[in-house]
Amino acid sequence: MQTILAVLNGTAAAPAVLTAAGLAAARLGLASIEVVHVRPPADPSFMPSEEAMTPARAAAFAADVAAQTAALRAVVAAWQAAAPGMTAAWREIAGAERKTVAGESRGAALTVLGAPPDAPAEAITATLFDAAATVLLVPPAVPASLGAHVAVAWKPGAAAERAVEAALPFLRAAARRTVLVGNEAGGAPALPAALSGIGAADLRTFDAAVPDLGAAIQRVALEAGADLLVTGAYSHTRMFERILGGATREILHGVMLPVLMRH
Repeated sequence: MQTILAVLNGTAAAPAVLTAAGLAAARLGLASIEVVHVRPPADPSFMPSEEAMTPARAAAFAADVAAQTAALRAVVAAWQAAAPGMTAAWREIAGAERKTVAGESRGAALTVLGAPPDAPAEAITATLFDAAATVLLVPPAVPASLGAHVAVAWKPGAAAERAVEAALPFLRAAARRTVLVGNEAGGAPALPAALSGIGAADLRTFDAAVPDLGAAIQRVALEAGADLLVTGAYSHTRMFERILGGATREILHGVMLPVLMRH
C-alpha cells in the first residue's frame, strides 16, 4: 500500500509537516503515514584531522541527538492524539541525509518536507533529483486545508507535465482548480491542451517579467484562494542540480503556501 513520507528535521517545522501529511493522506484516501527522522551517525562538526573526539564530547553529541529525537517524538504524539484514525509509523535512521531521504522517497506516494530553511537542501535535492519523487514543501504556518483548491503554475515542458501527472489525484479530488499562465507569449491566453484532463479549471495570468517570479506566482495563487500550488522543478543539467531555474529557486527560498513539485 502506498504511504506518505513525512521527513522531520526539527521541531519548528514538524507541526506543519505532520498536518500537511495528514491532510494529503485524507485527500488521497490513504491512511498510512511514515514519519522519518534522519539523524547524523557522527558529530558533523568533528574534524578528525584537527582534533580528538573526547568521551565528554561524544557524550554531549549523543545527548543532543537523544534530546532532538525525544522532542520530535513528543510532537508526533501530540499530532496523532489530535488526528484519530491516522496511522503514523515512526522511524529514526542514522545515516547520510541525502542518501537516506532519496532511498525512503522512492517508495512513497508523496514526500512531505518543511520548506527551506527548515528542510536542508540535501533533503530537497535527494527527493527531487536522486529519487525523482514527488515532494510537498510546507511553509512554517500549519495549513488549515490542502487540496480543496489547487493552482497549477504552467510552463510548457517535461517538468511541468510530470508535476501535473503527479498531482492528478489532488486535481481530480479538488473542488476548484486554477491554471496560472505567464503573459510573456502575448495574445489571448488559453487553457493549455496538456491540462485538458484535469477537469474544469479557471485561468489566470501573471506578469512573467517581474524580478521575483516565484513570489509573484504564489501571490496570484493565494489571491485566487488556492491552498496548494503545483509546479515543475526546473534544472538545466544534472551538474547544476543545486541551481534550480529562476522561479523554482525563488519559490524554494520563499514558500508562502504548500507547493507540490516534481522534477
